[in-house]
Amino acid sequence: MTTENDPKTIFHDGKIDLNEAQKTIGGYIRPLYGLRGDRVLLCDEDGEPKNLPLNHEASRLAGQPIRGTVIILDSKEMME
Repeated sequence: MTTENDPKTIFHDGKIDLNEAQKTIGGYIRPLYGLRGDRVLLCDEDGEPKNLPLNHEASRLAGQPIRGTVIILDSKEMME
């Protein structure tokens, strides 16, 4: 069962600027490279210290625990 406070995994298919990404994620951005294909996962670099909820979908994709809302880009070239 999901609730309104559950972290979201947003698949973004266009360019995104830093301010927009930070606003969506709610903090400073930490990019994670090496996902399948050329995808990049953007997450809150302070997700653990902020005690954000575990994002199960993003954790599965990244192969490590990820907390909070994330943005997944098709490639690093999509970051402005």
